[in-house]
Amino acid sequence: EAGRPMLQKLLAERCKLIVHTVPAQVDGYALVVSKRGSRLQPAQPRETYPEHAKNLDPEGGKVVSATQENNNTMSFFNVLLPDLANIIGVTSNSVIQDQTNLTGRYDFTIRRLEPRDVDGKPISDPQPSDFWDISATGLELKRTKIPSQNLVIDHIERPSPN
Repeated sequence: EAGRPMLQKLLAERCKLIVHTVPAQVDGYALVVSKRGSRLQPAQPRETYPEHAKNLDPEGGKVVSATQENNNTMSFFNVLLPDLANIIGVTSNSVIQDQTNLTGRYDFTIRRLEPRDVDGKPISDPQPSDFWDISATGLELKRTKIPSQNLVIDHIERPSPN
């Protein structure tokens, strides 16, 4: 995202690229609070984190990745829910939008699953809920249309020489 304007400027100069965007909708998922309500624990000020926790965001969010040793659980500390939506989306190759309306920072744990059917065979088209069990958080994923932007190329030429 951060390099996109520089790349567009370079392509505009070298290839005479002209583009515009068109509003669109894509299939995706909404991260929402379940009917039973959120079970997220608010992050505590000045809490100590596990030694092997990695930084998730510049404001102090931390994560301990899922491994076989920790029973495939992923622990989050002082995390915003859009960060959770992003991680679930990236790891399941899906578009996920946070629609919880929860603005705080939270501590919680989710469990990584192996996307397999009842016979133990890999699922051919796994959904995000086949990768992650988030039920302990009081959150769930619902199929929805997500607003997006399509980039339309109006004009492009061969690049100019260096």
